[in-house]
Amino acid sequence: MNQPQVKVSETIDKKRKPARGTAEELQAQFKEMQGGKVTRKKALQARVAPAQGARNIHRYIMPREDDFADLLETDYWGHVQARFNINDHIEVNPDDGSFYAELIVRSTTFGYVVTAVINFVEFDGPVSNLTVPEEYLISFDGPYEKWQVKRFDQVLVSQLETKDLAQTWLKNHLRDLRA
Repeated sequence: MNQPQVKVSETIDKKRKPARGTAEELQAQFKEMQGGKVTRKKALQARVAPAQGARNIHRYIMPREDDFADLLETDYWGHVQARFNINDHIEVNPDDGSFYAELIVRSTTFGYVVTAVINFVEFDGPVSNLTVPEEYLISFDGPYEKWQVKRFDQVLVSQLETKDLAQTWLKNHLRDLRA
């Protein structure tokens, strides 16, 4: 009568074998194959999600009077802070197309936004060097008309995204006129 008491649940756990073909059986086989090695940590399934629902990608056309260093100042983005969330990306293209940059929003609070540089590519110069005849003018006319090509005061084409596109358009136009 003085035998040690064994909990029923302990004996059941020791005798119980996983059913064939189940995930438990595969896990048991995997443990046996490891030979007592420490298992590695795994990513939590609930924390894996598509990125397009987790962050936004904003595009910013930087005015030519601003410098790249200005973009990293916390109060530069303060007046539009409500548009940003942590981990949002900002793609920066200046008016002249001289570089491309990607920023990430690290922190945002009323009146300021903390950004960091992810990627920065500076371009050497325009895609094509074109000597523009005197009667033609390539100019930037704001975010709506964008880059345009004028001959005297007549607008030949507008709403081109970059100066390089305007130069390419004019080069093709001059070539077509010669033909």
